[in-house]
Amino acid sequence: MQTSLPLNAVELRRKEKISKVTKISRKKPIEKSEMTSLNVDKCLHTDVTPPVQMQPDITVPSLDVVETKRNERSLLANIPVVMKIKRKKPNVKSDMKNPNVERHMQMDMTKPRQMQYYSSALQEPMLSMKSTDDISSQHTLTADNDLPIVTQDKDKAKSKQVRWNKRSRQCAKQTTPCRSLLRYSERPISSLFYLLATTTPNPCPAYTQNIFWTFDSTLNDFYDVFNGVGINGVSYVANGYVGYGYGLKLTSSLNQSVLVSTTPYLCLRNISFTLEVWLYPTNLTQTNGDNLFGQCQAFSTDQCIHIAIRSQKIFMGFYGDDLTGTTTLTVNRWYHLALVLDVTLLKKSIYINGILDQYGSSNSFKGLANSLKIGTNDVWNTSGFYNGYMDQMLLTLRSKNATEILIDATVVVYYKFDVATGIYDDSGPLYINGTGTDVSSVSSGRINEALLFGSSTLPSYYQFQGLTALGTANQAFSISLWINPSFINGSVILHVNGGYDTTGIGLPGWCIPFIGISSSGHVVVQSWIGSIVSVLGPVLLTNSWIHIVETWSATNGLRLYVNGTLNGSTAASTYSASGHPDTITLGNSVNATNISCTAGLLVMSQFFGLIDEFQLYSRELNTTDVYSLANP
Repeated sequence: MQTSLPLNAVELRRKEKISKVTKISRKKPIEKSEMTSLNVDKCLHTDVTPPVQMQPDITVPSLDVVETKRNERSLLANIPVVMKIKRKKPNVKSDMKNPNVERHMQMDMTKPRQMQYYSSALQEPMLSMKSTDDISSQHTLTADNDLPIVTQDKDKAKSKQVRWNKRSRQCAKQTTPCRSLLRYSERPISSLFYLLATTTPNPCPAYTQNIFWTFDSTLNDFYDVFNGVGINGVSYVANGYVGYGYGLKLTSSLNQSVLVSTTPYLCLRNISFTLEVWLYPTNLTQTNGDNLFGQCQAFSTDQCIHIAIRSQKIFMGFYGDDLTGTTTLTVNRWYHLALVLDVTLLKKSIYINGILDQYGSSNSFKGLANSLKIGTNDVWNTSGFYNGYMDQMLLTLRSKNATEILIDATVVVYYKFDVATGIYDDSGPLYINGTGTDVSSVSSGRINEALLFGSSTLPSYYQFQGLTALGTANQAFSISLWINPSFINGSVILHVNGGYDTTGIGLPGWCIPFIGISSSGHVVVQSWIGSIVSVLGPVLLTNSWIHIVETWSATNGLRLYVNGTLNGSTAASTYSASGHPDTITLGNSVNATNISCTAGLLVMSQFFGLIDEFQLYSRELNTTDVYSLANP
């Protein structure tokens, strides 16, 4: 016969039995391996028949539905419901008796997956495990969907962390499969690891300057970083596009090119860039095209840059992701080429002489850092070498806009005559600095400082040379400047010579005073069509600023604008240029006495007064351009 125990002893044993089933101590953090299973057969198993009052730290909240959904309480915003966990009320006695709760779980995987990028630049989302000590970003990812999303602010994240800690303590009392129900998307930022959605890691450094190969008897980068080496005896030609220096000369029959292999290599992966260069092709009959530039990691889509002239049109290739221009190039003339990749807009663009030639959609370049090749590329590295001249190759590590490219292609010089920029220094893209003789800087310029002519010793002038475009026949041009005459007399404001020889004496046969003041005090502009042509403007006033623009084009002929308004013009005509890189002299017709020059309506004499904001263009300015210059 069994001896009955006292009631209090029975109750004690019953509580001890319950305690052994329900009280579980867990101090270690949840391991990643324990989060992988979605087998919930043993989840929430409790071997207790009667309902009991659990300890406060493991109290299960009374919820009809525990679900992951997008709402203000979630750490992750704007993602669809992927999993729902439904269970009946835990207070029902029958539920507590049944250890198999699988029938209370419902997996709803029918919701559509949605992707919300946190950056327009994100193209290749990937998972990476990172320690929270190294993470400052607020980007995270749901593990079951692998979708990049954006976390909410820190206060909401902190609130979410508190709820997650509470739930983890509940599930920690149960078996491993139960803990797997804590989805990665509910893990707090403060946990040991969390999943981060990022773009494919870009190995490229943050470049702080451009790469500029001047080709002035050197293959070195102007900033002495990405220096080149000549292959098969490259040479130089005197008077490249910037006529005061040199240009690179490449001969295709000798397989000549330039290799830039200095380390670390230039990295263009996932980077916007603009490649600009002046080209003078002397042959365009290569079977595989005339190759200009290349960087190649592999012969795979978007991993091999190959720039060329194919069928006399510009070709911008990324190997299977290519763009071909529409303009047909010819030999023996200079072209400004600009190739733009914009990784934000995912667009390639080709510009010729500052004008958009073609554009199209594009991926970013995916190749890793590698050597650069000029005059050839890896796609056709045994044939298709470029034949001709190159000058002023500039690689800007951002995408330039159309206005910037037009300036680079058509602004020949821009002299502000300011102390801050250098009195004699060119603020244009070609850096053609000038020299002054018996001129001085004064603070009373039209914009900041100006140059004063004729104040002391004569002759007084400012001079610069190497103007290839102005010396090219039938090439449109525009000249803009401010003048403030202190004395009205017949004089030359701007004189053009067809170059200078080594003695400094003007080349015989071509010299024209383009802008000046007639003996009667009128402003005059002139050009040459085999004979001199002139446009007579208004009478000038002393000690007063006046804006003058002279333009020429085959369509509109010679034009004179005064203070932003068209004042006079000639009929359409040709422009018989010198055929050499020209030299301009401001304030005087220096050396004109040594050669035979036609004066036209002007007198070859010294100009007295101020000149400011001089600009020379290799295109015809339109009325809007002129008005803007006249109203700074």
